[in-house]
Formats: sequence, C-alpha cells, structure tokens
Amino acid sequence: MSGDEKKVKKEKKEKKEKKEKKEKKESKKRSLSEDEDLDDNKVEQQEVEKEKKPKVEPELVLQAEDDVIVEKTDKYELWKNGEQAWRDESLPADYLSNNPDEITRLFCGNLKFDVIDNDGETLKECLPGITFIKWQKDKVTKQFYGSTFLEMKDPRAAALAVSKDRTKFGGRPLKIYYCPPKPGDDWPPVWGGNTKNASRGPNGLDPSAIGRGYVLM
Repeated sequence: MSGDEKKVKKEKKEKKEKKEKKEKKESKKRSLSEDEDLDDNKVEQQEVEKEKKPKVEPELVLQAEDDVIVEKTDKYELWKNGEQAWRDESLPADYLSNNPDEITRLFCGNLKFDVIDNDGETLKECLPGITFIKWQKDKVTKQFYGSTFLEMKDPRAAALAVSKDRTKFGGRPLKIYYCPPKPGDDWPPVWGGNTKNASRGPNGLDPSAIGRGYVLM
C-alpha cells in the first residue's frame, strides 16, 4: 500500500471517529433535553393537581366585642394539691393575687377555738366577703378544731383573703389558701341539695343541720 493510500485511509478513519463522537454528543443532548421536558411536565402536572384541590379556608369564629370568654384551667389542681402548694409556697405571686381560675372556696385554719362564737363574726370582719363557713368538727365530740372551709362572694374577695395568709388573727398566724371543691362535689351546700354539713343563716333555712356549718347572709 502506497503512502497516499495510507493517508486517505487514516483521514477516513478520523472522519468516522469524529462523526461517531458528534452523534454521541447529540444523542446525550437529546436525552438531557427529554429529561428536562419530563421534569417540566411533572412540575406542570403538580401545579394543575394543586389547583384542582379545594382550598380549605380557616374557620371564622364570630364573637361579639363585649363577649369575652375566659377559660378556667385549674392547672394546679388545687382541689387536691392546695395544702402541699401552701406548704411549699410554690404558687406564683401573680397567681395568688390575681386568682385567674376565679376560685371562691378557701381553706382557713390555725384558728382559735372561740372564733366559732357569735357565728364567726370576728372571722367575717377579718375576711370581708364570706358567704358560707363550714366549721370542721370532731365527728365524735363535735368540738371545733380550728379549721374551716370558706365560700367567698367573688374571686376578688377570695384573692384579698388569701393575701392575708400568715398574718396574725387572734394572736395566731392565719393559714389560708385556695381550695376549690373536688370536681362533682356540691359546694356550697344548698337548701334542697346536700345540706348534711351546713346550716342556713338567721332566716331559719335548714335549722336541723346547725353545728356543722353556717351561711352568713
């Protein structure tokens, strides 16, 4: 084979290789383009499906301007933890002063035995707003042993009474803390309801229960 023939053969081979490379390159570009088209189609399809889905609007709750709803949580469960919270002094000061759970039932202890005289008038003077007193007495001797449960006329009166905790009354430091009734309990006892632990005031309601409690009218 002459030198010219070899040269021609080499040029043909190079052209063929270039052509194959070019075809491969173009094929790769087509493949990438197809993938991009697929991605674009997928995005478009997702957008269409999203538009088809019904939009869920947030529920609007209409409430009158003057209608303020206050949720009572009793998060401290003071009906069972009140004594321990008092011992630990664990309740925040703003809770004690603001009474956010609007508790009106209190425990009041460390009282002198003669405080029961005159239907608790001295206690009422010390803690304004008392509407009911349940005197705690020995079941056998019926002797008052210095502790009471009080119902106050409103949450503010209850908070003011609690503010006097550990202050002196009759020469003794008062023990007062929020003590809401146990869920389901009938408190304060009412005429026609649970009256076994209470009596009513001077107007003569339920006189048979005298000695366990007294409502101050």
